[in-house]
Amino acid sequence: MNKIYTIDEIKEKLSQLDYANNLAAIRCYLNQPEEFDLVFEPEFQVVKRARNVNPGICYLNEIIFSKQYNFDCFDLKEENDQTLMRLRLNRDILEKKSLFVYGANGIGKTTFTIACCNHAYGKNNDKFLYVSWPDFIEKIKNFDNKNMLDRVKLAKCLVIDDLGAENITRYSRDEILFSVINYRLERQLQTIIISNCEPDELHRRYLLQAGESKITTTLVSKITGLCVPFKMVGKNYRNGE
Repeated sequence: MNKIYTIDEIKEKLSQLDYANNLAAIRCYLNQPEEFDLVFEPEFQVVKRARNVNPGICYLNEIIFSKQYNFDCFDLKEENDQTLMRLRLNRDILEKKSLFVYGANGIGKTTFTIACCNHAYGKNNDKFLYVSWPDFIEKIKNFDNKNMLDRVKLAKCLVIDDLGAENITRYSRDEILFSVINYRLERQLQTIIISNCEPDELHRRYLLQAGESKITTTLVSKITGLCVPFKMVGKNYRNGE
């Protein structure tokens, strides 16, 4: 039987900041402690519920995925181009490659990448820090949380989701994104970036003024230097196609 923690015991294990960052998950646990296993991840200083939900993933704060994603969610038996593409993505992640995964909306880029991360955790014991980039930029902008930024830069394995969908400013581009990408490129840390933008679109997306072309070119070259482009195709599951 899983240990039932009191609120005082939880506060003893976490700093005030980490307690505040994980409040949504903690409240969920305190309301129904018999249904959720409160798991402390000291490496990332986060709390996560449900030990068996996406075991290959850690989060900066509250839970992102309430559903487990594994290969059983996908039809990988039929031999077609989409199956081969997914199997290649899984192989590349297992081989600790850094990838820029891009493609149209709703084709399963995030869900299948999470399934691959769970698979990698089962094979290599590699746990990925998952970051929704638009949400992360908002938190950094509102709270200037250097501790949170350092966790993203230092993570051994990192998933950045929805790159290019954030509210782009010079601060978010130059001080946050450039800092993270440059640090991880220099140390060759495994980084999986998921985006609806094709690599060629990134320059236009991050160019805020004509005179900043050199800055944007350098940023994009570092992203493509860190991550191998990987195009995903498929039907839009969100629209039921």
